[in-house]
Amino acid sequence: MRPIGFHVSTYLLDRRVLAPSDAARRALAASVLRVAGPHGLLAFRGSNGHLHLLLLLDEPMAREIVRRVKIGLQRVLDPGVGFAPAWFEAVRTQQHLDNAFDYVLRQDKHHDFLCDPCHDASCLLDLVGLRVVDRLLPRRLREHLPRRRPEQLVQHLGIDELVPGQVPELLREGAAAALALPDLAGRCEAAFLARCAFAQLARPALGTAEVARQLGISRRSVQRLLRHRLPPALLRAVVLQAGLREQVGQLVEGAA
Repeated sequence: MRPIGFHVSTYLLDRRVLAPSDAARRALAASVLRVAGPHGLLAFRGSNGHLHLLLLLDEPMAREIVRRVKIGLQRVLDPGVGFAPAWFEAVRTQQHLDNAFDYVLRQDKHHDFLCDPCHDASCLLDLVGLRVVDRLLPRRLREHLPRRRPEQLVQHLGIDELVPGQVPELLREGAAAALALPDLAGRCEAAFLARCAFAQLARPALGTAEVARQLGISRRSVQRLLRHRLPPALLRAVVLQAGLREQVGQLVEGAA
């Protein structure tokens, strides 16, 4: 019987932390989505030292995609050490697929790490509308785990529901996170879109001059950002990212 797919785990040879900053975790996510997103990726989560993948592929193709994922991560993270051989487990039943999906998303609970409360190194953001980098993952979720609902997955973030946020500083961080960017600088299209989103959402509270100051650009450039039409999904992702960070901050303060 042909497996449904493979649950894969890999780590660096000396087991050092794979992505030790928000920027690195977003770079990890962007790289995994770029390499594996078009090729059967259903879920992934970068833990403190491991990367878990759930791939809907046969074994030869799964091994090839994992090889490419490792190469991509070496390029964007430059960890200074190679990867250990990956562990592959065949997923042979629908129940196994369901369990493996949960296991991948619950890596923070399994390994007891707190460094990524907003799931920057996880597919969860793409599945619940908090990131707009990959549109294939939500479709695969509906097709292969049809009983799962995005609103049910929010519990993995430690909150009951997603709520919009309006704090300008968090909107700026949310704009970067919604496109898996380290910040709003850069000349790539994603960075331009992130700046547009921040400008359009923060200007009512901050004003044009302050938006220009925070972005390090002229007022005329801000006007250009304000005129650019953005997908509603991106604007929604940014305000929900800001709201997530408000809620996560409150949880951290409450636990202190």
